[in-house]
Amino acid sequence: MTFIQILARQPWVSSAGWALIHFLWQGAFLAALYALVRLRVTRPRARHAVACAALLAMCAAPLATFLCEGAGPAPARAQVLLASATSHSAWSTTPVTSAAQERFSLPDYFMPYLVAAWLVGALAFYLRLAVGCAFASRLGSVSIVPAPPEWQRTLDRLRARLQISRPVRLLNSARVAVPTVIGCLRPVVLMPVGALAGLPALHIEAILAHELAHIRRRDYFVNILQGLAEAMLFYHPAVWWISGQIRQERERSCDDIAVALTGDALLYATALAGFERSRPLRLGPSLAAAGGSLRGRIARLLGIEAPNARIAWPAAPAAAVVLLFSLTAAVIAQQTAAKPSFEVASIQLSPPDWSGFQSYVRGDRYTALTATLRNLISFAYGIRDFQISGGSAWASSVRYNISAKMSPSAATSQARLMMQTLLADRFGLALHRVTRNRPGYALAVDRAGPKLTESAQPGPGLGLGTGHLNGRGADMLTLARELSSQIEAPITDRTGLKALYDFTLSWSPNLESPDAAGPSLFTALKEQLGLLLEPVKNVPVEFFVIDRAHKPTEN
Repeated sequence: MTFIQILARQPWVSSAGWALIHFLWQGAFLAALYALVRLRVTRPRARHAVACAALLAMCAAPLATFLCEGAGPAPARAQVLLASATSHSAWSTTPVTSAAQERFSLPDYFMPYLVAAWLVGALAFYLRLAVGCAFASRLGSVSIVPAPPEWQRTLDRLRARLQISRPVRLLNSARVAVPTVIGCLRPVVLMPVGALAGLPALHIEAILAHELAHIRRRDYFVNILQGLAEAMLFYHPAVWWISGQIRQERERSCDDIAVALTGDALLYATALAGFERSRPLRLGPSLAAAGGSLRGRIARLLGIEAPNARIAWPAAPAAAVVLLFSLTAAVIAQQTAAKPSFEVASIQLSPPDWSGFQSYVRGDRYTALTATLRNLISFAYGIRDFQISGGSAWASSVRYNISAKMSPSAATSQARLMMQTLLADRFGLALHRVTRNRPGYALAVDRAGPKLTESAQPGPGLGLGTGHLNGRGADMLTLARELSSQIEAPITDRTGLKALYDFTLSWSPNLESPDAAGPSLFTALKEQLGLLLEPVKNVPVEFFVIDRAHKPTEN
């Protein structure tokens, strides 16, 4: 079983897929809302808080959508997905296929692929984050030497002025190009080798003030949470734009704290300029001089840039594309998710003396006579009675007559999809599926070889009569499906025959009748087609379990 098949069997996949799709417009909307709020906020600290709130809302939006999608009765699109998956199993009855049904179930058909792609992408970004954090943690123990005592005392003095109660170590590291903060509980400030000796003391003190501001704000921890959010929502450009805004406002907030501590914006700007050519790699922790444009930060400190900096408009085209795609996806989803339904449907109890379930479509009218709920489920999803479990006793005993009017333009095969909607609306039916092993049969080739004639071209498949099967361009999988419905047991195809064949199979449908003539189905298969039905202990069978249903109100 492939990974996609495993995902297709999970009930949460459809909800997760729709949550990912809906986040396209949700993320664009939240980004636009943040951009409007940002225009009204000037202080970097407040802008940082607003950006963090926007990113938090982006994380909450798909989670809320997922919970809403998974609540309540299974939607029609999920039910169609179940029927589609069931109809492709070797043990099921002949599937119902139509262009209308394929269009209706198209979004959910691709949900396992969408969720699989998202899982792979998210896993890659989470792995990237884990490697970055692991590498950052090693920076505090590899290629380091303690800083001179006088600089440690300077750091402690600045730490006291910033009211940081936790001890902070100052180390020289050969693996960093700029001052760097690592660690949450036991923070460490790493300085490049030679920086403490090669730069003016006032410049170093200003840079240390900036790094202590990161510790005071707990930016290392916040940056890790930010990385988790980026990994989860990696496919949306608005997430990366807002995440970049968070980093930019984070550095500007620390710049303001450093200037307030040193009391000289020009001195601090000059210290930052000394590190302009040493740009760090973006790892997991907060890195000094690593948020936004360093030149922009220096310009802001010197008063060249207005405090109300404009938004980075190069992100606007990407946001526009995402918004356009979101609206298109929403329109397509609205059109494809519309549930086919009968125009008018009448449900009445069958007279007590009526018997024999019948279901047929004539013109624009669908009729079901003496149908139990289990009969209707079997018709609606193209499955056999043995594949249905659960439900109250009345689901197998109370019989109804149903007469429903279809749209004149509707295809005959759409009656099954319309019946699914009727069962959900009028019977309150909710289903889920589960795979169980049960005894069944394997369709195999007799030792003497098959007695089949290969078809020159694909044909209509199987023609069915009482005790008679006429195959024209039919494959073995189709034959196994029909045989399964005849003996009410699961059958898996193990013939290994991949071609299309012409054949005729005749047998006695009721050997217990005195007037019965002809061989049994098992004997007919061997003698006429050279095939065998061999008993097997375990055949995986997908069951439809009734979670909830109630008796309908008569018209």
